[in-house]
Amino acid sequence: MRRTHPLILALVTLLGLCCFCAPPALAATPPQPKRVLLIDSYHEGFDWSEELIAGLSETLAQRRDVEFQATFMDTRRHASDDYPRALAELYKIRYANERFDCVVASGQPAFDFIMAHGRELFPGARVLFCGASDLSGLPDGPPNFAAGVTRGQQILPTVQALLRLRPQAKEIYFLTGGCRQGRILLEAARRELRGFRGAKLVLLDHDAMSRQEMLERLRGLSRDSLVIYGQWRREDGDRATADFFDQVLDASPAPVFGLFGMGRAPGLVGGMFEDGRALGRQVGGLALTLLAGKAPAGAPLIASTANRFSFDHRQLARWGIDPDDLPPGSRLVNAPESFISRYRSLILGVAGFMVMQTMLIVLLVAAYAKRRKTERALAKSEQDLAITLNSIGEAVIAADVNGVVTRLNPVAQRLTGVPAHKAVGAKLDDVCKLQDGQSGERLTDAARQIIAGGLDIFGEHLILRSADGSRRPVAVSGSGLRDGDKKIVGVVMVLRDVSREREAALALRRSEARYRSLYDSMHEGVALHQLVSDPGGRPYDFVVLDVNPAFERIMNLRRGQVVGMWGSQAMGRHAKTYFERFAQVARSGQPVSFDVDFKELGRSFNVSVFSPGEDLFATILQDITEAKNARDALARSEEKFQKAFYSHPDSIVISNPHDGVMLEVNNSMLSMLGYQPEEILGVSALRIDLWADPADRARFLATIRAEGRCLAMESALRCKGGRIIPVELSGAMLYLGGQERLLTIARDVSERAAAAEALLKSEERFQAAFMASPNSIAITRINDGVVIDVNHAFCRLLGYDRADILADRRLLLAAWQNHADRLTLLAAVKEQDEIAEFETAMRAKSGEIKNIIISARCIDIDGQSCAISVLRDVTQMKLAQQERQRLEEQLRQSQKMEALGTLAGGIAHEFNNLLAAIMGYSELAMARMTTGHACEDEVTQVLAAAERAKGLVRQILTFSRESDYELRPLRALPVVLEALALLRASLPITVDLRQNLASEAVIMADSTALHQVVMNLCTNAAHALPKDGGFIEVSLADEPDPAGGPGWLRLSVADDGAGVDPLIRGRIFEPFFTTKAPGEGTGLGLSVVHGIVSRLGGQINVTDRPGGGSVFGVRLPAVDAESLQDDSAQPANLRGPERIMLVDDEPGLAQTMGELLGCLGYRVAVFQDSRQALYAFQNDPSAFDLLITDQTMPGLTGEALIRRMLALRPDLPVILCTGYSESLKPDDAARLGVRLFLYKPFSHRELAAAVRQVLDHPAVGQGDQACILPSAHAGP
Repeated sequence: MRRTHPLILALVTLLGLCCFCAPPALAATPPQPKRVLLIDSYHEGFDWSEELIAGLSETLAQRRDVEFQATFMDTRRHASDDYPRALAELYKIRYANERFDCVVASGQPAFDFIMAHGRELFPGARVLFCGASDLSGLPDGPPNFAAGVTRGQQILPTVQALLRLRPQAKEIYFLTGGCRQGRILLEAARRELRGFRGAKLVLLDHDAMSRQEMLERLRGLSRDSLVIYGQWRREDGDRATADFFDQVLDASPAPVFGLFGMGRAPGLVGGMFEDGRALGRQVGGLALTLLAGKAPAGAPLIASTANRFSFDHRQLARWGIDPDDLPPGSRLVNAPESFISRYRSLILGVAGFMVMQTMLIVLLVAAYAKRRKTERALAKSEQDLAITLNSIGEAVIAADVNGVVTRLNPVAQRLTGVPAHKAVGAKLDDVCKLQDGQSGERLTDAARQIIAGGLDIFGEHLILRSADGSRRPVAVSGSGLRDGDKKIVGVVMVLRDVSREREAALALRRSEARYRSLYDSMHEGVALHQLVSDPGGRPYDFVVLDVNPAFERIMNLRRGQVVGMWGSQAMGRHAKTYFERFAQVARSGQPVSFDVDFKELGRSFNVSVFSPGEDLFATILQDITEAKNARDALARSEEKFQKAFYSHPDSIVISNPHDGVMLEVNNSMLSMLGYQPEEILGVSALRIDLWADPADRARFLATIRAEGRCLAMESALRCKGGRIIPVELSGAMLYLGGQERLLTIARDVSERAAAAEALLKSEERFQAAFMASPNSIAITRINDGVVIDVNHAFCRLLGYDRADILADRRLLLAAWQNHADRLTLLAAVKEQDEIAEFETAMRAKSGEIKNIIISARCIDIDGQSCAISVLRDVTQMKLAQQERQRLEEQLRQSQKMEALGTLAGGIAHEFNNLLAAIMGYSELAMARMTTGHACEDEVTQVLAAAERAKGLVRQILTFSRESDYELRPLRALPVVLEALALLRASLPITVDLRQNLASEAVIMADSTALHQVVMNLCTNAAHALPKDGGFIEVSLADEPDPAGGPGWLRLSVADDGAGVDPLIRGRIFEPFFTTKAPGEGTGLGLSVVHGIVSRLGGQINVTDRPGGGSVFGVRLPAVDAESLQDDSAQPANLRGPERIMLVDDEPGLAQTMGELLGCLGYRVAVFQDSRQALYAFQNDPSAFDLLITDQTMPGLTGEALIRRMLALRPDLPVILCTGYSESLKPDDAARLGVRLFLYKPFSHRELAAAVRQVLDHPAVGQGDQACILPSAHAGP
């Protein structure tokens, strides 16, 4: 874990305060990541803890700005009373420089620890807890400190579920107490089971009777009884409690179930246990709610939803319990494998061994003359055995009785990582390294265990460690090999890799999570209930077990309000009305559905009820309010249909299909036939001889009855005057009022011949336009994808000849880069009739891959469905788009840096004012102290800290924006040492920071710039190191000049990290180039270094380090040491009697500057309002010898004040002070008439020297450079 230097923490805190006080425009800083710490009661690797962390991590990952880490108290192995205090001292040191927004305590020890020490260790953090039973440590008052998930107390439903598994049980013995968690559970049982009528209930309290008495009581139980052990696993790791649990299992003649533990214990039949992953998700959701600044529903205490039933298949078989009777969603463990699957390897081994024995007997009977033939047969047998072993999918290892390996198959070689030539002859334990997956204990002398009685199958709890160090879970079985005298002559061990089975189990848990997500995301409200029956089995009420979010939204109730409620209470007056239906569904399993109106909600619902299990029923609420509203809309729709029917331009008639009587005729039909409505309605078409050929009517009806409809059938109708008109008929059967009716649409096609001729001309024009179009066009049959025609632009696009394409119409099938795209395009056109902007890639005849966008429409050509496609080459456009995206990303990064610069400038102004006041008051205090004063050292430290803060502000300004450095001779070694000291505090402890500094060279540089070069190079090296650490070596050496000049200074930073890929080495100094993931880097670090080195006249390069890693080398020109200036020189006399006007809107700064100058003999008039200062100056311009003014002030800025005063008295000496200014630079100040430009913060001597310098030097004219004291330069 990387630690942060305390000084940086202090600076960040002050910067945060400045941001809070800054104008709204400066408050738009990006949000800081939220940090969450989990304190777990147990040890790393503990199954329940790992599942809790997995669930918590999955949920917190929903927010990308959340950083999560976990620590373990390991209270099972350290349970002394002094341990929490010692751990608190350790955490105080470990997390002294870290701030957490939320701290999660898991388990009772962690809850007690955080209640006792949380406010001291993690001030300001919200505390969440889970897995704790005793909440007496919660503070009183509003929930502004701790909130959490309490263990669900569903004891009554659990007892009822267990009774359904053992209906013959007449007595239930409930054991608990003896510890804090047990007593809490006992009290809960007494509350929930009060008035229980299912069976005789006996509560056995550890505190009320001795363990021996309790065991004697259990031994006297009948086999038909039922025992519930309420607290079988002590969270403090008490061994005696675990031993007593084993004694309970031995003493009880009845099955023993568990309740509310962190997992299932061996020997228990099963029970209700806490699911760590589900609890982690629930706590994670609560943490996200708190991090979002919202109060969780039900805070501070929320009931756990992580409890689930778990049962042992072996124990179920022992007690005759059918697994099909288990509660829904129960987990079943230790399910047995089939005999053949379990002993398949052993059976194959024994079979192979028997075959070998048979062949040996035959060979012994054969004559000595056939010895060579016998040897060949024996070799063949060995080969067959080797083939058999090599073809087995499981690892097989054979050894002699001394545990020396004699043979192993390839699967065994792969699993163990030991080749055959090394394994044969080695000890079995050295080749097959097994250890217990839970305790980590190494299993030894496997051959002896197999000979003694066989090696049990351990399943997922046995771990095989291969030669390369990898670990995998395996199932192991073993057997002895016997000779003809049944004497064991060796052993065979079979191993099976069960990694995939474990992954399948994990996938199952994830699947259950997905189903839960589906349940929570349903739009319909769902509620799960359980019937409650009297001792006679008659249901009299039900209990609400769960509801989904949609149910909460629909009913305007929270889940915590309804879960656990009785049905009579939840439904009120509606309960009696619907209870009988619910009970019938739960008992019979037959679903029902009915509508109900909830006048209280003003809504109507369709209620579907089904039974997911015995005595369970679920209700699904579907809002049908809109459906009722749709009935009115249907009536309005029918009215619109009538209007559309009569006003439709096509001729439409509705008639009886059997006799042709016309029932409805629209206006277009009347107009086309020349009839009035009364002449045709109710009259048969056959009677008025409407069909020119009656056979057409029979053919029309036959087509409709065969195909369901008839489209565009050509026929002829007779008008009222006898005129025959050709028509195109379409029709279908429909049902009106339950009666079959014929809908006929007739269209006059008298002008079809003229239209056909016009169509022919249109096709000729289309062909001409098709071939001349600059767009690439192809026509393709949809059913088989064969190309029918292409234009010249298409041929130019792909480089094929049109004649070749038309000669071989399947030639273009190979042009598709992805054949599936062609099928997708044709299918889309076939289903949707058209598709636009379909993007794909095609290969030209030359082999060039081109990006193509296709728009296609379905057309009919000679009765075949075809697709006409327009292709557009967008290869260059995509390249331009990619370049545009790259430039946009660079622009966004530049804007971020610009925003950072603006923010840093605003902070620098305010922060430098604060530092100036701190330094001023500290120097006043020092001046008033006598030598040896008790506080002298403390004030000195304050001044030193202020000086360091002053430098840090300057570094922030330098980093956040491009600035001109003040180059002056300096010795590089002190600057590098200072940077390394700051860097050491920020690097992880696993990083070894080495230094080899052997240079006294002097260079022309700026100390801040050189400091930034060292920091950026070392930070870049640290990011290249692996997570487990490495080293960074910083070297400083002199390089002589062969010509006799000052030479060079060489700075190098080496690391043993991953190195720099040669493919990107040429780009690492480019702005915004980074190999880190989005959000982890800006790509500016090395670019800034390159820019600084170039401005200093140096070079930078990167090389590979022998043995791995990289070396960044910087070479800077040196100068003569005589050019090094002594900045400590100050004017000899800093005192004076002159009159000074001091103007600054900061009260503290104005007061301390006035007192400092007053102590030197100056007569100082202090003004905090620039307008009052101007008024005083206007009254007597000659009353002051010097003006010292701040730049940024309300009312009149320093610049405006100077202009007004110099207009009255041009020879007035002026010193302008500023913490930071973008609007006024030293050059601008000089043109204004300012004698000296002084940056805040400054020391007592720097201020006095500046005053004396301005008063003692002659006046400078406007346009001259304003003087800046080098020692006081703290600006950009």
